[in-house]
Amino acid sequence: MSKTHKGMVLVLAVLIIGVLVPTWIDVSNIELESVWDGEAMNLRDGWTLSADGVVLDDDFTLPRIVKTPDLSGKRVTLSRTIPSSYTAIRSLLFRTSQKRVKVYVDDRLTYSYDANIDNRRIKLIGLINHFVRLEEGDQGKTLNIEMISNMPKSSGQFHEVYFGTRTAQIRRLFNYDGFSLVVGVFLIINSLATAIIASRSLRNGKIYRGTLALSSIELCVGLWVCCGSMSTQLFIHNQLLLVVLAMTALYMLPVCVTWFVLSMYSIPLRRFFMISTLFFPIAFIVVSALQLLGVITYITVLIPLAVLFFCYLLILLGAVMHAYRKGEKNAKPFLVATGFLFASTVGELTLLILPHPTFINIQPLNIGVLLFGSILYSQILTQGVHFLEERGRKEYLQSLAYTDALTGLGNRRAFDEELIRLAKSDSKEKQYGIVVFDV
Repeated sequence: MSKTHKGMVLVLAVLIIGVLVPTWIDVSNIELESVWDGEAMNLRDGWTLSADGVVLDDDFTLPRIVKTPDLSGKRVTLSRTIPSSYTAIRSLLFRTSQKRVKVYVDDRLTYSYDANIDNRRIKLIGLINHFVRLEEGDQGKTLNIEMISNMPKSSGQFHEVYFGTRTAQIRRLFNYDGFSLVVGVFLIINSLATAIIASRSLRNGKIYRGTLALSSIELCVGLWVCCGSMSTQLFIHNQLLLVVLAMTALYMLPVCVTWFVLSMYSIPLRRFFMISTLFFPIAFIVVSALQLLGVITYITVLIPLAVLFFCYLLILLGAVMHAYRKGEKNAKPFLVATGFLFASTVGELTLLILPHPTFINIQPLNIGVLLFGSILYSQILTQGVHFLEERGRKEYLQSLAYTDALTGLGNRRAFDEELIRLAKSDSKEKQYGIVVFDV
């Protein structure tokens, strides 16, 4: 490794240690107290909305987005009477992106959540599920949900509140986007298994590099899908840790896709793609540093990053298409898989724009990811089997050329080549002898 490369590695290591590690430590500074106890009744009607003690709407319905007045920085309270059908230990399930949440039953503080944003450098808040335990005897009492937000966009967003058993509420979350969690976990496990199998079976060559690149793509996509799933919060409460992990996977995804394309196909502008793809991990480090300084946040640059990533993939796709037209027929599966992925992404974005209840999830992107991986895996599997067959055939022919069929020992050709190897060896101290006998 040259001095320049060593210097670049050293600078990168310093940036990672000095920026990314403090980022992870900073987002872990969240105080969260929740009691899980969760048939889920949607408490949609009968709420009273107030801000700083002033009633804004005494017949408020959830879900709702309030654009005026601006509620950021105010103590917003949702109040209603707990249903009289409450007969056993039950709980509430609701989700917010507010920085502070407190739940009172009459005057008794039942639940508190503090994103601790005033003591954090990263002023980012994630959408989080809250499980609030209610006690027997709370039926008929007044339920007050106090929220404080510092973001105008999220301060007026009010999601559903569900009342019921813990099991029913967990089922509600899984009905919402449990499929995303299953897909993400499947992709992560499959990526790790693929990497292990490739390391043991293929060991080297184009197929080996392509398989490792595809497994890294699956790992990044799996992390992104898992971290974006609301059901993941059943296991990891700290939503900001999920945000950072998801952003890490997103910034590394272009590198993995480029690695796969360069490993599998002969495309033009290879050096351009090798250099330009490094922009994304470097940008992640820079964005993390600026976020620690309070200049920007991950969410601020998410849309520009997504647009830039999309444009980069289009250029990469154009290079693969050019190679396909020039005779690189192996590139066809990648073009088909990418087409499915783009179509599913457009479908997901279209459905997100349409108005829909906030606890109804949509799955086009998950389906597109599965199709993308399945098509590329079928190509890798086909070429991998062909590679193993060719290697086995070569090993068999080599054994015929260098082994005596009767005894299984090396033949004259093997003997001559071994003598040549020993003659070319650098060892002058070793002595060799030849014993000749007839069988």
